[in-house]
Amino acid sequence: MTTISPKALATLEQLAEIHEFAKGMAAVGSIEQATKEAHAAHAHQSQIVEEAKRNAVMFVNHAKVQADIQAAAIEADTAALKARYDELNEHYQAQVAAKAQLDSDVATAEAKLKAATDKLAQLAASLA
Repeated sequence: MTTISPKALATLEQLAEIHEFAKGMAAVGSIEQATKEAHAAHAHQSQIVEEAKRNAVMFVNHAKVQADIQAAAIEADTAALKARYDELNEHYQAQVAAKAQLDSDVATAEAKLKAATDKLAQLAASLA
């Protein structure tokens, strides 16, 4: 059996303590590294969220602009259709008035023709 001197035993114990200390430091370094990586991941996630918010705002603004453009086009079409309707209605009303005048003129002419026919019949009867 081998015996270890007390000095060698003390050295081994010191080496064991140094080894445990080094393991602890390595663990601290790993924790620090993990913390740094977690902070970096959080910062990256925050950037992604902010970019998503900006994209959503841009999308909504684009949709609003498109809706405004479509609304303006519909209003312009509606105004053009109303103007055309008013024009056609005015033309129709003029035709209705012209027909009424023609009907009146025909009735007047028929009355005059009847009166003239009656007068001719009276003249023919008085000459006979």
